[in-house]
Amino acid sequence: MPNVPAFAVKGAFAAAPAARVAFAEEFAAQPVTRVPVARAAGAMAPAVPTHDRVIQRPVRVDDLFFDPRLSMPSMPMPNPLLQRSELTVPAAPTATPADTDVFESGDGSKHYVLPRYALAFDKIGPVEEPRIRIEDRNGTPTLVLILNETPSPAAGDGTSELLHFLAVTLRYLVPVLSDGASHGEVVVQDIPFPTVLLDATETVVTAELPLTTPGQRQQILAALSSLEAGATLVVGRGITVGVPTDKPTDDGAPGMHSHLRLAPGYYRERKLLLKWIVPPAPLILSEAQRNRLGGGSGGVQPLIRHRVAFRGTNYSYWQDPARPEHFYFLPDRFLLARAPEGNRRPLLHI
Repeated sequence: MPNVPAFAVKGAFAAAPAARVAFAEEFAAQPVTRVPVARAAGAMAPAVPTHDRVIQRPVRVDDLFFDPRLSMPSMPMPNPLLQRSELTVPAAPTATPADTDVFESGDGSKHYVLPRYALAFDKIGPVEEPRIRIEDRNGTPTLVLILNETPSPAAGDGTSELLHFLAVTLRYLVPVLSDGASHGEVVVQDIPFPTVLLDATETVVTAELPLTTPGQRQQILAALSSLEAGATLVVGRGITVGVPTDKPTDDGAPGMHSHLRLAPGYYRERKLLLKWIVPPAPLILSEAQRNRLGGGSGGVQPLIRHRVAFRGTNYSYWQDPARPEHFYFLPDRFLLARAPEGNRRPLLHI
């Protein structure tokens, strides 16, 4: 079976589930460029893109979509330049669109906007608590949370929802224990929810995360109860739109580069990932709710740093306290990416 992305598709195909599945499978089958994105307290810091490759593992939303704030004007792109009238997807107003923008069909007759999402709350006695629970799924405790769609800031008369993939990630800070002591070092832990479901109205989102070890349950509940952990929910909205670009054309003038000029009005189809920090941020559970969910009284357990000597060099590995069989490491080096065709020229520009 093809690798179908484990996230929801929203905004179109409501009455055509076969078309919805085909749309997801199309993305899963395409070579894509992954752009890891780190974001905290509303600020986004894009990382350097890797080379195009075919995904040979379960597909994640970051595998399929670019960070729209990352500009790569001279990098080779898989899709051709198109005039706006040739677009088969909505057109973005800028090359770095946001969810405050209005997207238009190629002929300008239809307008689309991208919704945001908020955590659902329930009134428990005198206080309101986020709708987060732990349920049994075939013998596995599973963290379940409910989100509600909220209107786009750009929503108005004549606008409809832009087709998008939907993914949910829990993010929090984990301290690091090195040589038996804490030196104030922390790392950002991102845990994606492998199941994202929609109700019949497609306005209520259910995200589920299996808690496969007792330690993972305690660690996540501790993070959700700690101000220092700064736990947040991040909703990734993957969209496919035409972004405006400039097309180099030949004007016949002499010189090595002087004959090139930029002709505006062209577009290129891009898969973009727009991330939204779900309010409230940070997300902090009350002690009463944490206790009902089976959380202990301890704080977030630190990653344990191990140093291993190999051929005269020490290498560090960080052990996950919630899943002791899991270790993390940093790459030894980064190499300049090269184009896949021809003489495989370096992917750089001045």
